[in-house]
Order: sequence, then structure tokens, then C-alpha cells
Amino acid sequence: MIKETFDKFSALIRGLNDDAVKDAFLNFQKSLGYCIEENNVMREVLRDKYNCKQLQLNDEQKKRLATKAINLNKHILEDIIKIFQPETVVGWYRDLVGQKYDSTGGPNAAKRGPKMVSSEIIAEVLKLARRNPDWGYERIASCMIYLGFKISKSTVKRILENNGIFRDPDNSTHIDWDIFISSHKDVLSATDFFTVELLTEQGLERYMVLFFIDIGTCKVEIAGIQKNPDGQWMTQIARNVTDPFDGFLIGKKYLIHDRDPLYTKKFDEIMKGSGM
Repeated sequence: MIKETFDKFSALIRGLNDDAVKDAFLNFQKSLGYCIEENNVMREVLRDKYNCKQLQLNDEQKKRLATKAINLNKHILEDIIKIFQPETVVGWYRDLVGQKYDSTGGPNAAKRGPKMVSSEIIAEVLKLARRNPDWGYERIASCMIYLGFKISKSTVKRILENNGIFRDPDNSTHIDWDIFISSHKDVLSATDFFTVELLTEQGLERYMVLFFIDIGTCKVEIAGIQKNPDGQWMTQIARNVTDPFDGFLIGKKYLIHDRDPLYTKKFDEIMKGSGM
């Protein structure tokens, strides 16, 4: 009913003069007031006649209300929402976003936790660790893969610790890395992606946000937001951040990024071309 009133109101104000628009707004306000009061009356009937003190909505009904409420500010929500608390309805929207990527709940969700490891793998890991006391977790994992066993460094670590073996010579490289960052932080930067959920006409859609961080100052620069980033887009971003006049990476000698394929060869060439 409110939607029909709003559609009529939108059609009405097109081409009207200022006085007519004011009257249209006033009538729309009165119509909205009636809809709110009608909801209040229906709530009283449900409570008094049917002893329904609290409405129980299904997920689809919550979704319908949440996607409408998220477009309104807090003050409007407080005026029009009478059956539920505004924070509750907005919370349904946050749940809607979370459920889209939830891997822990629901009937089809995969069970989380450490995977089962065969006794053969455990025995082989322990044998390598005891024969080579100077080997770290990563080296043992690499040797296991060479031998034909599919295993990760974290699984090796878990197996050894479960059997009372606590050591990792690889830590020496970690210390060197910390020293490197500390001594080069003024010329060191890093980049990565994170995701945001945007409510569009097609529903919830996932967008990628590319950011850069100055390690020395911890200043962060949002370089771009794109639904489906590609190599061409990344190339333009690289040119933007290495611009010799106002680029974010002016004066930097090192850039840290992971092996995401979006960091293309062309992207790295532009970085190296700027002296990085």
C-alpha cells in the first residue's frame, strides 16, 4: 500500500509548480501517516484478539523489510517502524550479508576444522622430523610433497606438536624479515584487496576494493573499487599510484603484494619502471 501511494505521488509531482509540490508532499505525509496508523491498529488486533504478542517472521519476510529499511536513515526508521526495533531490522540486513558467505551454518555448509590425516602420513612426518632435527615445518612439508603426499606446512606443525615436538628453524628467516621491514619502512609499501557488499537492483553484489598502505606512516589509499577487476583496470591503477606528481607511491622503493593473478606482468613492469 505504501509503495502504491509513493508511485502515485511520484507521478503527481512531475511538472507541478512549487505550491502544487508542497500540497503533494503534504498529502503524501498524510498518506504515510495513515499507513503507519493502520499498522498500529492491525498490531493491536493481533495482540488483543489473537493473543499474538510478538510476530515471528520467516527469512524471506525479514529480507523484504531489511532491503527497504537499509535505504532510510535512522530518524525516519524511528518514526515509521513500530512493530520492531529499528536496530533489529537493520540487523537483519547485516545477517543477510553475512549469510551470503557463511560457511559454518546451514544444511549445506561444509564442516570446518582440521582434516583427518592418515596414520601413514603421521608416521612419515615423524620419521623425517626425528632424522633431520634441523628441518623446519616448511622443509618437511616440501619433502613430503616430493614423496607423493599431499600435506601443508600447518598440518606438519600440528602433527609434530601433537607428538611433543616443538621447533621451527624457519623462524630465523622471520626475524630477518622483521628487521628488513623495520629498517626500510620509510620506503616500503604494500597492496591488497578486500571486499564490500553493495545492495543493487540485482540484489547483494560483491565488489573488490584495491588499497595501498604506506608502511612507515600506516596511511591507506583506496585506489579503486570494481565489481570485476581485470588487467586493464589494474594497469591504470598502477599508472595512477606511480604518477610522478601526485602518485601515492612517490619515493617508495619496495611494494609487497601476494600472487593474485590480478597483479599482472604489466602491473609489475609499471612499478619497476617507477624505480620500485
